[in-house]
Amino acid sequence: MTQVVKCPTAEAFEQESLRQIELSATPFDKQTIVELIKVAKDFQGLFSENDSVMFFSRETARTRTARQILNMHWYRRLLRHLFKQYATGPNNSALIEDFTRLCEDSGDLMKAIGKFAPDAAYGDVAKKRFREANLFMPNSNGDQYVSEDEAVYYVAMLVSAGSLTSRTWDRLTEQGKKCPIIGTDEIGEPAIAIDCFRDQYFGHMGDYLSQFPDLMQGYHDQLDSDGQLKFIRDLEVAGRKNGFSDRPIGGFDIDSYSALVHYVEAAVIRFDSNGDEILDRDEILNNIYPIFALELSTVPNAPEGELMLKGLLTYLFKFKKVPETKAEKAHFVWWISKRWVGGNWSWGSIEGTRFDVYGILALLTEAG
Repeated sequence: MTQVVKCPTAEAFEQESLRQIELSATPFDKQTIVELIKVAKDFQGLFSENDSVMFFSRETARTRTARQILNMHWYRRLLRHLFKQYATGPNNSALIEDFTRLCEDSGDLMKAIGKFAPDAAYGDVAKKRFREANLFMPNSNGDQYVSEDEAVYYVAMLVSAGSLTSRTWDRLTEQGKKCPIIGTDEIGEPAIAIDCFRDQYFGHMGDYLSQFPDLMQGYHDQLDSDGQLKFIRDLEVAGRKNGFSDRPIGGFDIDSYSALVHYVEAAVIRFDSNGDEILDRDEILNNIYPIFALELSTVPNAPEGELMLKGLLTYLFKFKKVPETKAEKAHFVWWISKRWVGGNWSWGSIEGTRFDVYGILALLTEAG
């Protein structure tokens, strides 16, 4: 049987695997090793050795553990089968329509196990799933298609988020019974008081979000008390089924929290090229804009053209609002006009943090 070992890098894994090929007795083992080498090359590290929940750090991204290789290998096999059945886009990619068909075919099961809300419209679910896979994976490119490998990352993150949700719910309701069940949520599942959830989840982040060390450190080091409250609100607006509210919260919404932090933290590691925990102007325009350009064009009353969409993205980072009212639109036009300096377009000094990304997602959610 093929033995998978932890290696510091994909290159080291390949070298060790090639050594194993020489020792392998069967063609099947040799072929499996070749497939595992490709997995190590194609997917960055996400899993530590002994945890079913991903760990988000630059060191983990470079490392290839046995759990990482085997998980991604099996997810790739699963997605290869699904794409053969559903994908109709170029180069074996999936369209939103393909996601819709899959949601329709699996809808009863997904509702039965609480992954789709009972009142979910499959087209809306498909659009949301497609958007997440198309924008936030380590290899997402923001085009009109989801590739097989984008989907592999996406399924891996959904499974990891589900494990994190189970762990979170258990710690909130069972271990010490910090938050008693007080009723049901919007989909009829057991729920706890939102105030208790907020106090525990954000007051003891190490108990619930230890897999996201940069998020935890930034929450304490980069945000004052008002900034922390805004982050809590942004996470609810972008993550909860019905947005920010005082309604009890259950596993369905907590699962959305778990998934959202997976997506954003993966994206920030990718976007923040120099790893300084600041998204500077060049990272915003060169790393974020190409992926989010199509998404920005779907914002209600979005301006047309690359220049204007870049202006919208920088405006969101700078002013933290979508220009919707007449006055805000006039302000946006003023902002664009000020970018023309000395006969050239200049975006000035624009920067943000991961918390601006959460805030922009909340703004876009509210804007529809």
